[in-house]
This record gives sequence, C-alpha cells and structure tokens, in this order.
Amino acid sequence: MKKKLFCLLLLVLAIASLAQAKDQNQKVHPNFSGGWQADTTNSDAGEISAGEPQILLIEHQDPELRIKGKEIGGNPVLSTELILFTDGRGETNRALVGYAIGDLKSKTEWKGEKLIRRYTTRQTVRATFVNVNVTEELKLTDDDKKLVRTFRYTIPRAADTTVRTSIPPLVIERVYKRVE
Repeated sequence: MKKKLFCLLLLVLAIASLAQAKDQNQKVHPNFSGGWQADTTNSDAGEISAGEPQILLIEHQDPELRIKGKEIGGNPVLSTELILFTDGRGETNRALVGYAIGDLKSKTEWKGEKLIRRYTTRQTVRATFVNVNVTEELKLTDDDKKLVRTFRYTIPRAADTTVRTSIPPLVIERVYKRVE
C-alpha cells in the first residue's frame, strides 16, 4: 500500500512539474497596442525621411496587428495602414513598391519577444532595378516605453542582376516613444 501511495505521489509531482515547465515555455508575447511617436534623437540617420510615418497607431490582438502610420502635419496621401498576422500565414498590403503604389506580400511571425516581418521589394540601386529582401523587426524595450523598429535591407546575389559588386546589408533602426 505504501509503495502504491508513493508511486501515486511521484506521478502527481511529475505532472505538476511538467505543467509548470510548459507554462514557463509559453511566454506571452508583448502587446504593441498604443500610440507611438518617432524619437529622432535615438533613431538612425536622425530625421525621419519624407513619406515615413512619424506617428504609429497600433491595434494588437494576436494574431492580428494593425499599424496606422501618418506624418506629422497630416499629409493623407502618405498615410499608411498595414494589417499583419503574427501566426506566419502571410499578408498583402498596399505599399510604396519602387516608385509606384502596389501590393506588397509579406510574412510575419514571432521569434521570442520580437516580431519579424519579411518581404521583397523592387528598388533602384546604383541606377539599376534590383530585388531587395527586407527583414523588419519590432520589439519593445524592457520598460515597454519605447518601440524599436529595425529594418535590414539585403540584395541577394543573383545571375540576372547587373549590380556587379557586393553591397553590404543596410540596417536602419527607428525608435518610437509611447504616447500617453
């Protein structure tokens, strides 16, 4: 009887420890909801370039994340809205692609506490049109008061490109402060 009771106790403890380990592995992803204003003093290249949003309004209910961006001064032509799906299913948004408005397909998924979005766009580099792979990363600072948006632009080496020299990746980091 004591042996059965002891085995039962060991089984209960094992199940409890597995449940606790599972809870620790299933960390909750950060919630990006809120208003965010560009912090040009902490962003790369200082000033935000024309056409780039200076204010982000984010609605986040996993797996859907809506980002509305607009310039200060309110140029409605340059306002943007993105709908991303954090479960990796992919999305299509209207965006500035090269020099025209078009459909931009991307895939977005979590990598730990960072949200990673990947897409390819066609740009002019050294007077030649080339495909540019873009990796966009969204993450919150530890105090949740700043949103860091990092863009990594790489040009794949392909036989059909006329760009003969190697171009190193371009990394641009944009920092946004939470607006209360």
